Amino acid sequence: MSDHKHTSSCFCGEVKFEVSGEPAAMGYCHCESCRHWSAGPVNAFTLWKPEALKITQGASSIAVGPDGAVSYIAAGSTTRTTAGYISLAKFPNESGLQRASGNRWTANAASGTEEIGTPGGDFGSTQSGTLEMSNVDLATEFTNMISAQRGFQANSRVISTADDMLNDLVNLKR
Repeated sequence: MSDHKHTSSCFCGEVKFEVSGEPAAMGYCHCESCRHWSAGPVNAFTLWKPEALKITQGASSIAVGPDGAVSYIAAGSTTRTTAGYISLAKFPNESGLQRASGNRWTANAASGTEEIGTPGGDFGSTQSGTLEMSNVDLATEFTNMISAQRGFQANSRVISTADDMLNDLVNLKR
């Protein structure tokens, strides 16, 4: 893990935090919903593993619920407060999305117009502290699995050959 440390705060400045190491993923969004709340044409985001995040001022126990609710406990309080909800997008033709790089995809005419909503129902659910399956390179994983299988096959042939040799040796003595 890298020794990089970054400090920042939420938009209002009440909660301050520090992250260390390298991000788990980075991306951007240009959908209408994101443009609406940020007043910018493109929004960038960085995802960090939970153990890399340290709240230094203003709140504790930040959590993301399966319904997309982002909540925290404010400093000096024992009550959990919901700060907002994570928005998800779905497309009429998800196979039409174009891979931008890594786990990033872009909409185009083939994918259709995105529909924005919160987790639940047709939009699935969120899982705190995990990254989605699309971060796994299936080709590499299958290659590793096939290599391991071939290694196992080679080892079992060595054992079979040794067993055959021992059988032949025992039969020679008889």
